[in-house]
Amino acid sequence: MNQISFEILNKLISEIYPFTLYQLKLFKNDLNFECLSKNKNISWNFKLIKEFEECWDWESLEQNTAVFNKLTLGLLFPEKASLPECNCFFQMDFCENEGCSVNLKKFRYATTMQDMYPHHFIELFMMCDSGFIEESMVKKFYETKNPEDLLRWKRFL
Repeated sequence: MNQISFEILNKLISEIYPFTLYQLKLFKNDLNFECLSKNKNISWNFKLIKEFEECWDWESLEQNTAVFNKLTLGLLFPEKASLPECNCFFQMDFCENEGCSVNLKKFRYATTMQDMYPHHFIELFMMCDSGFIEESMVKKFYETKNPEDLLRWKRFL
């Protein structure tokens, strides 16, 4: 991760790190909410989405399978999100089946930072997933806006 900018690292962390509601409030002004809306590692719930309702990128939120598996955004936020249409064998008014072709198509076209920065994405994902990147490192990163505060572990590899 040589010479990665704050902006790029912020997008990657926003999409990968398993933020809590407390952390989202703490870092709200620095987070990239478009990328955060794609984050599959957050424990999504109504309260969390409602708290930042005006900040989310709703298209990305609707394409996020972690959100889809927990909430029906079109029912909870009808002014922001649509109900997923149904054209599968269930023929429901709206479809919550992840395998429905309408939903599969929606998820297939979802983009992530992995598409733009695959090496950085995978490396950061592994570090966040393992717990190696911890809250204090993320906090320092947002306080200083210095990527080295988050990537200091790279010196040891």
